Amino acid sequence: MTPTHSQPAAPLSAPAIVRATVRAAGALVTRQLLGHGLNAAGAVALANLFSVEEFGIYAIVVLIWSVLYVISDVGLGAALVRQGEEPEPHDYRSVFTAQLLMMTTLLVLVWPLAPLLAAPYARAGDVAFIMRMAALALLPACLQTVPSIRLERHLRFERLALVEVGQALVFNLTAVALAWAGRGAAVSLGAALLARKIGGAVLAQAASPWAPGWHFSWNRLRGLLAFGVPFQGVGVVALGKDAFIPVVAGVLAGEAAVGLLTWASWVARAPVLALFMMQRVYLPAFSRMLEHRGELARFVENVLFTANAAVAPLAVLVLLLSEHLPALVFGKQWQSAVPLVLPYWLAMLPLATAFPLFGLLGALGHARTAFVLAATQAAAVWLLGAPLTAAFGATGAAWASVLAAPAIAAAVPIARRSVDFDVARAVVAPWSAALVCGGALLAMRMHWPVTSVAGLMACSAAALVVYGLTIAMLAPSRARTMLSLLTQAAAPKRATGPA
Repeated sequence: MTPTHSQPAAPLSAPAIVRATVRAAGALVTRQLLGHGLNAAGAVALANLFSVEEFGIYAIVVLIWSVLYVISDVGLGAALVRQGEEPEPHDYRSVFTAQLLMMTTLLVLVWPLAPLLAAPYARAGDVAFIMRMAALALLPACLQTVPSIRLERHLRFERLALVEVGQALVFNLTAVALAWAGRGAAVSLGAALLARKIGGAVLAQAASPWAPGWHFSWNRLRGLLAFGVPFQGVGVVALGKDAFIPVVAGVLAGEAAVGLLTWASWVARAPVLALFMMQRVYLPAFSRMLEHRGELARFVENVLFTANAAVAPLAVLVLLLSEHLPALVFGKQWQSAVPLVLPYWLAMLPLATAFPLFGLLGALGHARTAFVLAATQAAAVWLLGAPLTAAFGATGAAWASVLAAPAIAAAVPIARRSVDFDVARAVVAPWSAALVCGGALLAMRMHWPVTSVAGLMACSAAALVVYGLTIAMLAPSRARTMLSLLTQAAAPKRATGPA
């Protein structure tokens, strides 16, 4: 039964929250891996269909949409997800009304200003068209917000994941089909973006039916914004950091440099894709766990262990195999981007620990602290990156990300002021096992050079087996605990959240 204000949901016990979190994480990661697999397949297809300059426009598309969507949300959804009591119907309607007004305002502003905003780019007409399509896509997106909030609150991420897989399928099929038909980057990507959000709205309503309604309560919204604005600000400044590539590097070094930098950053950050997915689980999971403070430190350690255990082996594989990806997967035109992978890889390393802790800070009510850390990193990328790009081109832009990365590592000591968890217990074993995995991979490459996709996959699979055996020896207790939780989470369970 769907909880209402007259029938509040009973608080979950600590073990139930852990099981629900593992179930949610497993469902989200498993299904969204399919979604990201579709995105990766689409990116590979587009990388072969587009020129390097057109692929740079692909990066601009992702940035434009992300910026517009994050700004339009202002954290209202996250505020409802975090609160302890079940939101009432007028809370959802207030959020829907406010977001629809903001999205409409953005559309009205962006449409006439798009040519001016796109003027610095060589392909200004294409970029302006995409800006307008991205702004138009905001309108159907507002129909997806409330169903997503309701599902997140109850950790029903298996349904959310299906929605996002569907969106990825719609986007990539549309983009690749239009690119194959010779419609060009602007039309292909702009139309795909609009189709993605229309499809997402339809699927979200099917996953959690909700009848839109009008309600506006400034007093209620003001309370939600007190948490939501700084929380969402973390996403805004993260996008501001990522905007450095298409904005500054694009202006100073050209669209080709944007394409090369985007390719290198995507390859280097591939190991943390699962963590991007998990961002949506961390906040509600930690928020529900605050009711059991005695179990919170151990829960945080287990989350950090799991995050690092997922990232560490993939990070090693990416670093050691990236030189083979252009020739075997993406096309030889990307070979010149391989040296740019290393700096982005180094900048990626703190994320396995920082991402979960940003969710913890949000749950603890320290959203402003997380915002300051993210803003410091973004400011460092821009302040250091502009002169480095001017002096060294794409190479300077990539290394700026390394110099800015320590800013988010400060999340560790700040979070430990509120929760006494042990970072070393969570990260040493995964990364030690990853080093063994890397040594095994290097030994295999010495005897069996990687000359095909099949060889690439075989080496990766063998190295991952070595990793699994090693971490089972280094951290047997945590490995058994996680296996037990996964087994329990896989068992059938009666739904407790909204349908």
